[in-house]
Amino acid sequence: MYRIAEIRERQNITQEELAKRIGIAPSLLSAYEAGRDILGCKTTLRLAKTLNVSPNCILDLPEREDIIKTAFGFGVDTSLCGR
Repeated sequence: MYRIAEIRERQNITQEELAKRIGIAPSLLSAYEAGRDILGCKTTLRLAKTLNVSPNCILDLPEREDIIKTAFGFGVDTSLCGR
């Protein structure tokens, strides 16, 4: 469902560390990663910014780099979203 765990692990970040960085409980991050809870817009944006990827990458949607930078105001490392 979401690619949070995959991206987090590729960056060698623990669940606890990422949860702390974005201001949520590790148990909630675990629920997102397991697909037991639904991400909200603010949390998706905090994850994307913290992990330096696009919100689309978090949500496993197609990338549109031109739109991402305009809409979200930050550049991203699209290599982390490749398969």
